[in-house]
Amino acid sequence: MHDLKYAFRALVRQPVFSVVALLTLALGIGANSAIFSLVKGVLLDGLPYEDSEAIVVAWERKPEGGTEFVSPPTFLDWKDRASTMSALAAFRHVRHAFSGSPRSSRATFQPGVQPASIPSRRCAWSERH
Repeated sequence: MHDLKYAFRALVRQPVFSVVALLTLALGIGANSAIFSLVKGVLLDGLPYEDSEAIVVAWERKPEGGTEFVSPPTFLDWKDRASTMSALAAFRHVRHAFSGSPRSSRATFQPGVQPASIPSRRCAWSERH
């Protein structure tokens, strides 16, 4: 108990040091919590799917080497002929850029949504793979 009283008196005598020490502790604890939350969510927790350890990503190999996204016809062939997989799914990321007044904006759409369906905007779009 004597040590706690001495520590408190020392902190009261040097308020600048006390504030800097408390801010350093608060910043360290906050950064530690944020980093651990990120690591836990990305690395330690599993995917929110049943049998997530069985999920794989498949790519096509180009004849000259390297990989690329699977084309829709190839995916449909794989899906028809797959006998060792319980299910196959595909996705395609399409990005649309909009321009108009007062400033430009960017948005990402789900498949099937066309930018022309947005009223009162002058739209130009292109797809990226």
